[in-house]
Amino acid sequence: MCGILLVKSNQDLPLEQHLRTLSTLKSRGPDRTRYQYENGIFIAQVVLHITGTDDYYKHEHKNFLAYNGEIYNYKELGNYSNDIEFVDEWLSTWMGSLGMGMD
Repeated sequence: MCGILLVKSNQDLPLEQHLRTLSTLKSRGPDRTRYQYENGIFIAQVVLHITGTDDYYKHEHKNFLAYNGEIYNYKELGNYSNDIEFVDEWLSTWMGSLGMGMD
């Protein structure tokens, strides 16, 4: 179980307000909290890590992927250390094939 919070606002809301709201989701994902806030958009995720490693979350990524789910057979799909690496790569490939790169 994970939690995802997305806020889009025309007002410049303080980061602390978003983080307070995010803290209400912490029980859904006690293993890792991550967020990004720019241009009036706050997106955050709390992660409950079930399978694989949490290596994906230790590095910066070009895009912010908030994913709630578990792909248990991700190892059968390629050389991935966890399922979110598979989802990230699959989305990048799929969007690229449609000419909609994830930039």
